[in-house]
Amino acid sequence: MSREIPNYLRLHSAEPRNRIRRPSQADAASSFWRVFADTTGWCVDGQRSAATLRVRATVGAASVMSGDDVGELPTVPRDSAVQLAEAAAALTSRLAEAEQTIRRQEACLAASEAARVTSDPSRRGESSGRTESDERRLADAIAAILREGAEATRCDAAGLYLLDDKTSQLKLRAVSGLPTSRLSHPPRQLRGSLADLEALVGSVVTLDDTAAMPEWSSPEPFAAAICVAVSVDDTPIGTLWFWSSRPTEFQAAEKAAAKLTASLLASRLTSDTLTERMAAANRAVRPLRDAAAWQQRQQPLAVPLDENWQTSGWTESPQALAASWYHWDVLPDGMLALVLAEAHAAGLDAAMIAATARSAWQSHSNYRHDPGQMLRRIGDTLWQTNTGDQLVSLLYAQINPQTGEGSLASAGKLEGIIVSRYGYRPLVHRSQPLGSEIDLQPRVSRLQLTGGETLLAYTPGLVTGSAGELSAGDLSASDLSGPRLNQQRLADLTRASLAAGPERILSAIRKEAVQAGRGTSDRTAVVLKRG
Repeated sequence: MSREIPNYLRLHSAEPRNRIRRPSQADAASSFWRVFADTTGWCVDGQRSAATLRVRATVGAASVMSGDDVGELPTVPRDSAVQLAEAAAALTSRLAEAEQTIRRQEACLAASEAARVTSDPSRRGESSGRTESDERRLADAIAAILREGAEATRCDAAGLYLLDDKTSQLKLRAVSGLPTSRLSHPPRQLRGSLADLEALVGSVVTLDDTAAMPEWSSPEPFAAAICVAVSVDDTPIGTLWFWSSRPTEFQAAEKAAAKLTASLLASRLTSDTLTERMAAANRAVRPLRDAAAWQQRQQPLAVPLDENWQTSGWTESPQALAASWYHWDVLPDGMLALVLAEAHAAGLDAAMIAATARSAWQSHSNYRHDPGQMLRRIGDTLWQTNTGDQLVSLLYAQINPQTGEGSLASAGKLEGIIVSRYGYRPLVHRSQPLGSEIDLQPRVSRLQLTGGETLLAYTPGLVTGSAGELSAGDLSASDLSGPRLNQQRLADLTRASLAAGPERILSAIRKEAVQAGRGTSDRTAVVLKRG
């Protein structure tokens, strides 16, 4: 039974029918349900799932479309049709789930292949850790970019092909406007794919009429196409195709839109990898941040030790963890203690050696001692726990708060001066660091701080010269060029801020250190002033 359709209801196309080329858009499930209706005489409505299955009698395609009741009975009983439809619905649901799984997996593979260009070669092949929802979002985002790119280029479909490891094959990884089943097709050979080869060398290939240009071999039987390369960090990883059902003269705007879509795809494919690398970097940096915070918490508070004694300290390290530390305290016998230390190492090794020396000083400071004994005990600790070179420069002073008299012991290359409004005098000279000998004898000297005088101790990284460091009192090197710090300049800065206190002294030194440029080692200073 058929009905004649009036001429005025027929569809007319401006293009001849043989000029319109469009591949079948129907997937396997849709084709099956059409055959099911034609064969059984029953049409399945609704979502075609076993839970919401509804069937109604129909004969022929016209009745299916119009919904008219027909008197002719279907060839298959309704109960049998329902059973068959339920079984078919379960199979088609499994097929749809499998296709969606393939769609997500292909999107993840596309991201992984793009990540090979940006990631560390030693980490290739590691699991990305994406959840199923992450995979779905990635596949949806890629499909949305393809869909919007197809609209911008006046095309009906789009497909993303990526190269394999050997750059010999192109595999379809994502589609828009084509059945998802296309993703399960085997890869095609790059050899002989002239359009892809031309696009990979940097050109935008436009096929205004594929029927007239068969040698360019479009992967899909459309009437017109655009092919453009997809690149990550200037490295081509595949090609992007846009197809039109009708022959089209593509203009510069469509070419630009195709290139922009390829760039957006490359950015989206690598965004997860960059995010993962940032997260991994943050995970690696977090322990260093915790250790740096621990070092900061170990520094003493800048509070007066006595009504006539003020202290302050400052450290700056070009590394994540400092190799130097300072401390001051009031010992059990009432003496004031001031200590500055720096490990002769780099990175984590330096931080751990410095922490060992600090622990040793804190342990040995709980009972009566003099500065020379303290340095020898710390040296013994470093030597006995040594599994390598644990070398430490250390300066330690004890001062009687009532008289200002005391003693100072030093080992290594730390420096110190006593500054008054009349000038300054050096305290120490360089020697062997702790841990360099089994029975090291540190340098010990007496000192005296009168009212208004200030003791400044600092690491060699604070004084800069042509080789990055200056020895104590080396004034000739300070005249080489540009602003530089040396012992004389530190004394001048200290003397200029004597009335303001230790904080102002260190602020002036920090400002000068910034002007002198960033060094390659710690810049640490500690100040003890007698009022």
